Amino acid sequence: MRLALILSLLPLSAQAGPGWDAYTKKNRYHCPGKFKTLESPEEVKFGKYTYTVNGSHWTVNGPLATKGKIVAGVLSALKDPSDGTQKHVEIFAGWFRKQRVDLVIANGDLALNEFDLEAVMEIIGKNFKKIPVLMLPGNSESRTSFNRTVTQMAKKYPNFINGAMVRRLDWNKHTFWTLPGYHDKRFFGTGSACKYKEDHTLELSRKIDEEPKRNHILVAHGPPKAKGNIGLDRIMDGTHVGDQKVTDLIQGSKIKWGIFGHILESGGTVATNFMKRKAAASQKLSSLYFNAGSACNFPMSLRGGKDIRGMAAVTRIGFKKSSVIFNIQR
Repeated sequence: MRLALILSLLPLSAQAGPGWDAYTKKNRYHCPGKFKTLESPEEVKFGKYTYTVNGSHWTVNGPLATKGKIVAGVLSALKDPSDGTQKHVEIFAGWFRKQRVDLVIANGDLALNEFDLEAVMEIIGKNFKKIPVLMLPGNSESRTSFNRTVTQMAKKYPNFINGAMVRRLDWNKHTFWTLPGYHDKRFFGTGSACKYKEDHTLELSRKIDEEPKRNHILVAHGPPKAKGNIGLDRIMDGTHVGDQKVTDLIQGSKIKWGIFGHILESGGTVATNFMKRKAAASQKLSSLYFNAGSACNFPMSLRGGKDIRGMAAVTRIGFKKSSVIFNIQR
């Protein structure tokens, strides 16, 4: 009753409509999704978890495997549903289970071809049926195809969370904030890809600043812009190509934890001190930002000369210290 009263007092522009189905239809062209609430929150249940669905703000109710921490497994840039990529997901799924992962994050470029999106999501779904899965588009997916396919696949896999529309995901005192899409349309795989702007990063900053007691984690496809030998956004010639708006967001709102991808040759790199210092994997750090690389099976070279065939990451996020480790396939 009290929640209904609070929602009724919100400005009409902040309320999204009568339910989640209507919300997804109305907002299918918006990416990044708007911060809006439903007239009445809903629930989605699967296994030992319950999602409280309130427009762009979802809450996971369920146990965490490690007291005081949330453990996330990250699959970035899956690219395609090929046999090799499917085998990688199976390998990483086994590794995630051993690491007692609470949440799987697929942070963009799930498929280079929109007709492959459903097949890639099917691979993710069948390997991660029992835990929450947060996924968001990168620079390759059409925003409407992504929204439509996640909505369709969530009927079969109710653990799926559409990070293009769900901009805030709470679990205990941890909050994941999503910044879907990419900032530079020159690198879009389709003309209808998801483009975020400065208004979106400023809005995120305001939302985060309103919640000083929560443990904030930023999830995006494209990395922040760095300097010097910090490598999250460095291409092969050493140039930094990340987004300064994301760096400003991290430093301005003092976001301690960040999960990124996109620049494949910088996969496995780590930074700390609010993007001001290089760090190493497995270190316990007071602020942590990393590039999860690409989980696909396509041969690639990392900066520094290593030849690999895909990678994934597991990050253990606490309130004061966090760490990340990588599983690299060769």
